[in-house]
Amino acid sequence: MFAPVWHAYRENLIFAAALIPYLAVSGLCVVASDTWGELLTLPGLGALPFLFAPALARFRGLFVSLVVGGVGVLVGGELLFRASYFGSDALLRVTSYSPMPVTALPRLWSPSADPDLGPILRPGATAMVNGETWEINDTGFRDRPFEPAKEPGRYRILVLGDSFVLGVGVALEDRFSSRLEEQIGGRVEVYNLGLAGLGLERLGRQMEVAGPRYDADLILVAVRASELHSKERVWDPRAPQPRVGTRSSTFSFVRRYSFVLNIQRDPVRIGLNRVVSYLPTFGDQPAEVAPSEDEVGAFERLIERCAAYTRRHGRPVVVAALRKMEFRTDVGLRATLARRVLRGDLVRESDHIGVERVTAAFGVPYIDTYDYFDPDSRRGDYIIYPGDGHPNARGHDQYAKAIVSWLRDQGYPPASPGG
Repeated sequence: MFAPVWHAYRENLIFAAALIPYLAVSGLCVVASDTWGELLTLPGLGALPFLFAPALARFRGLFVSLVVGGVGVLVGGELLFRASYFGSDALLRVTSYSPMPVTALPRLWSPSADPDLGPILRPGATAMVNGETWEINDTGFRDRPFEPAKEPGRYRILVLGDSFVLGVGVALEDRFSSRLEEQIGGRVEVYNLGLAGLGLERLGRQMEVAGPRYDADLILVAVRASELHSKERVWDPRAPQPRVGTRSSTFSFVRRYSFVLNIQRDPVRIGLNRVVSYLPTFGDQPAEVAPSEDEVGAFERLIERCAAYTRRHGRPVVVAALRKMEFRTDVGLRATLARRVLRGDLVRESDHIGVERVTAAFGVPYIDTYDYFDPDSRRGDYIIYPGDGHPNARGHDQYAKAIVSWLRDQGYPPASPGG
């Protein structure tokens, strides 16, 4: 009974049968690809039936129009976002800007000598990250060279944390750690040990190792208040260490900033990685972070380790909650839900209150940066680009003001370096 329909619409049905999987594969590439090459390779292969199948010959013109239009949208979106969030310089220096997380940038990571710390920035590496030149010192941090031994009369502060401390998107001198040293002045020196993607377990380990190594007079552990809800994740030193990549860092802005795929990107990517994990692989794979059996109380355990460090070494560890702002300038469905359901920053505020309670329970000094951000200001003033939440130079300045004010109120640095 379907024979007449099949013969009448045979070519159209064949065209639809070829186009639907092609569009599906193209959509997955938009979500999961890291580079423009990956973005276009699989859809390009999917176009082969339209070039060689006789039944699809009459649709080649239509198909070419669809492909050209789709590529035009991607390229136009790329140029639009580059110009909007980084200026014309991002159009001229293509490889100097990337919307990908710093943890995904090639040639920037290497294993640490301490396997419990996981990967660090590759000592001596130089990279362009969102227009800023990163020069990594010989100990694997984005800062000037560290001297383990202090000069007489110096007061040393170590700042530990993730990409918010590392300063993604800002110049070295604009990070709040640099402004701390500048604003406090005198004999104070501040070392920045920020690492992108640093979990709470590794953060605690870094504190215990770096504090004595660099003879820190004060350790500032800077975290986002949302870490209050983090599950315990333990770095597995037995897992393969990440391989230093060689790919270009020219990634698709459209993939990261897609309005439609804003909340779908990560689940799809995780699913695709799961499928790829079953396929034959070549070379070393990135290290995995294995969840522990006990997935609660990660933040409490970090604060407990901070208190234990102070008791053991007699040097203060201070926890600073760095405010994250993204709701009004985020994109897609996630931003809409944040505004209407979560009522903006009310959830963030409760997280800061929760962090204060935990630190008070363990007797760990606490600095809150929440009130240093004007709630009436446009939040785009405090972040780099939509969906990210990392502070720009102005945001780092607000962090520095809050921390410097607290340090001065508490009498830091003391009259004598050992005080």
